[in-house]
Amino acid sequence: MRKSLKILALLCVMLLCMPSLAHGKKKPVKEPAPEWTHSSVPGYVISSAVGGDEQDAKDRCFRNIQSEILNSVAVNISSTSTFTSESYSEGDVTTTRQAFQDNIKTVAARLPFLTGLTTANADVWMEQVDGGWRCFMKYPFSRFDQERLVEQFLAYDKEKCEQLDSLKKTLVTFTNIDKISAYIADIETLKTYFFDETRQADAEGLKRQFREAADRVAVTPVSNEPGLFVYHLTLDGRNMTSSLVPVTRCDTVDDIEFKDGGNGLYNLVYSTQYCLPTDPNNITMSYNFKYKRLKYIIHFNLSKQ
Repeated sequence: MRKSLKILALLCVMLLCMPSLAHGKKKPVKEPAPEWTHSSVPGYVISSAVGGDEQDAKDRCFRNIQSEILNSVAVNISSTSTFTSESYSEGDVTTTRQAFQDNIKTVAARLPFLTGLTTANADVWMEQVDGGWRCFMKYPFSRFDQERLVEQFLAYDKEKCEQLDSLKKTLVTFTNIDKISAYIADIETLKTYFFDETRQADAEGLKRQFREAADRVAVTPVSNEPGLFVYHLTLDGRNMTSSLVPVTRCDTVDDIEFKDGGNGLYNLVYSTQYCLPTDPNNITMSYNFKYKRLKYIIHFNLSKQ
């Protein structure tokens, strides 16, 4: 009997303690969402995204932020650019404008002053949702920030235009044939950068002119005596240089030596000791430039000896 009473007393004590135990295990209270998560705030770009985990959601959200900033820069530039009017067609102005802005965004995304955006400057709030996490992000981006990025973009763009202008001047002044391929590579880089059809076509035209210039390179004789041929490489009347050594072939002469005479003069020195006047005394000289295979036949007249 006493044992039963003790058990009953113990149960009573446990029942009395249960409310206090339950009170000690409070369910965590979810942090309320900041007001900015569902509103716009002047001077900030606000976005949200859902991802499989917290980091994925955060990365997706930041990409949205970057895209909005790029879009604001592109819209500003396209509205003031001197190239846009030449890119529009009357029947599809909206589509053409959007394509133009998309081209600017593609270019801008690769520029240093826009790739430097970082989540360290953002306010972030996360919440768990079915299947993952939702991230809200508030990134400081004022009108001043936008103007600063536009100015940096336009300064960079001006630099690219000046590079193209410099290459145009180089077209009529360069004197090293070997550099043609480097000039064309520079033009290709600029063409990839230019986001408007006008300058893309301009760059393409200049590239074509450099290739045509390579095709006009010629061998211009200075003197041709048996045993020595002296010549220039020329382009449109100016002497050219090259590090290439020409390939020579002759059925009657074996020992042909190429010498750089300096000041744009080149010499082919050879012996006519075993040549006969009745032989077809010709030397074929070939240059294998990247954009031109230049072939020249030298005929030496043994009667001059």
